[in-house]
Formats: sequence, C-alpha cells, structure tokens
Amino acid sequence: MEVMSSPEGQLLLVPRSAVPTLRFFINGRWEDAPDRETAPVTNPASGSIIAQVPLASAEDAARAVVAAHQAFLQWRDVPAVERVQVLFRYKTLVEQNVNAIARLICEESGKTLDEARGSVRRGILRIDEACAVPSLMPGESVESVSKGIDRYSLRQPAGVIFEPGKCITCGICVELASQARVPLGMTFIGRGFDLKIGVPLDGQLADGLQQVAEDCVKHCPTGALTFEDESKNVIKNTGL
Repeated sequence: MEVMSSPEGQLLLVPRSAVPTLRFFINGRWEDAPDRETAPVTNPASGSIIAQVPLASAEDAARAVVAAHQAFLQWRDVPAVERVQVLFRYKTLVEQNVNAIARLICEESGKTLDEARGSVRRGILRIDEACAVPSLMPGESVESVSKGIDRYSLRQPAGVIFEPGKCITCGICVELASQARVPLGMTFIGRGFDLKIGVPLDGQLADGLQQVAEDCVKHCPTGALTFEDESKNVIKNTGL
C-alpha cells in the first residue's frame, strides 16, 4: 500500500499498483522501463507518494545522450529563424496550460497555487527571451563612417568555454586530445561521485585542447564545451 492525497487534501491508503510509474522519454518517444529499481516521488506538502520514477541504468543514459547528439548534429544546421518557431509554439502551449502546469508544480514542490502560477509566468518570460535570440545574433554595419570607409561588426568565436554542470564525463574530449597527442590534453580527475573532467596540473582549457578544440566542441554530446562569441569590428575601404 502507498499513501496518497485526495483532491481535498485527505491522506488515503491505495494499492501500490495505483501509484503511476513514470516512463523514459528518449529519441522523441515514451518508453516503459520494466525491471528497473524505482524511487518514490513525494508531495513535500503532504509527504504522500504521487509516483514512482524508474532509475535509469548507464545504458539508458547512453542511449539518451547518443539520440540527443544525433539530433543536435541535424538541428544545428537549421536556421535560427526556423528553430525559434518551435519556441513560439512551446510558449503558446505553456500559456494555454498555465493552471495545469501550476497544479503539477504544487504536487511536486509543495508551492501554493499562486506561487506555482508565478513560477510558470516567470518561465514564460524566459521563453520570450529565447525567442528573441535571432534578433540578437546579427552583427552591425555602418556605411560611410568616413570617406570611402564602411564598418562591419561580426560575431565570431573567440575561444572555448567549459560548463561543468553540463558535463557527463563521457570522455570524448579526453580521447580526442589523446589521439591528437596534445601535450597537456584533458583527463579524468577524482573518483566516484567526485569524478570530473579537466586539464591536468590546473592548466588552462586552451592549453588542454589546442588544435582539437573545434572537434571537441563539435562532438560534445551535451554542449558542455562551446565557443564563446565576441564582436569583431571590420573596416572596409570601399574605394570611393
């Protein structure tokens, strides 16, 4: 038996089978996850169990990462003005389902309904910001800043940045640096839950990647390695 809360807030004993077991979402499809250990999802406001979540294996995580990376390799070639249409549709769906999403937030985080609605509204503001990205990407151009001179401002990669929070320690960058025989390279640091990827001897990222930086960014499955953009002014003599 499990303890669940009724819509009126009363605690009820229900058969374990009545508590839903969540599913995996991999490669655009929902998947049942039989024969997995599960962990309870509780409502922190009441302590009741509202669902069971299957614990993914290393193989499950690997399938999800590979599928996401394959999608990324295609998605990155889609123009930004087309990609943002997905976000516009997403925003519409969120706005149409504010109350339903807020109720889920109440169940999973213990917030009041008004607090949950506020969280959804703030989320919609973040979607608005993402929808504006195409207008922030272009550079600038100014004609005739001087006689026969035009000026262009271009956004170009300035260097590689590493976001540890996105890293899943897959080791692809370690292997690429090793194959290219980068003198310092990348390595695994620590053990167990403290395992992370970094540059040996507290070196700089640029020294650890060197000529393989572009390949590492290209093959990083989670985007933990990305190029940092900078604006570059280009002066062009028009010859007028």
